[in-house]
Amino acid sequence: MKKRAIIISFILLLVPIILGIVFYDKMPEQLPTHWGTNGEVDQYSSKLMALILLPCILFAVQGIAIFATKNDPRKKNISESGLNIILFICPILSIVINFVIIMYGLNKPINMTKIVGLILSLTFIVLGNFIPKQRRNYTLGIRVSWALNSDDNWNATHRFGGIVMVVCGVLALIATLLSDNILFFIIPIMVAGILPVIYSYLYYVKYEKNKEESN
Repeated sequence: MKKRAIIISFILLLVPIILGIVFYDKMPEQLPTHWGTNGEVDQYSSKLMALILLPCILFAVQGIAIFATKNDPRKKNISESGLNIILFICPILSIVINFVIIMYGLNKPINMTKIVGLILSLTFIVLGNFIPKQRRNYTLGIRVSWALNSDDNWNATHRFGGIVMVVCGVLALIATLLSDNILFFIIPIMVAGILPVIYSYLYYVKYEKNKEESN
């Protein structure tokens, strides 16, 4: 990981914390921190939790993600684009969540269902385009045991997974644009997460299990 990119990612993670401090006195005592399947707020937290502690938690998560990546014995197999996703997914999420919460506090609510749907669907479309190029590693990819133990399984699983992620990401994007119900875009996302795992296992059973048993 490039030190400059790491520093930039942590600077971006400081932005929500700074904005939380700036807007703190202008916010009501309770702010939304959870939304239901219909996009309506169904849980509130103190403004301290929503504006300060939540961004701090994501700041800590970033540190853990970087530590895990640096200590991955196969970190050299992670492409630069993969490293950038690891570095900047937390900052982007933190900034977006912080912005939505502040808008609610200012009585300018934003449709959280649309925001989450757009982020998830675009993330899966992006992931689907580059994970087939990822070599076997323990940080980024479809990390099931059958794929982690075999280059052939890993490559086949990620080629299949890439296609599934792009298709399901597009379906989730369409669902997000057409409906405010979170279930309509969550279903394609869940399918994109489950199918590659099933494929990896079936690949193992068909091509690799018998070899292991014979040995």
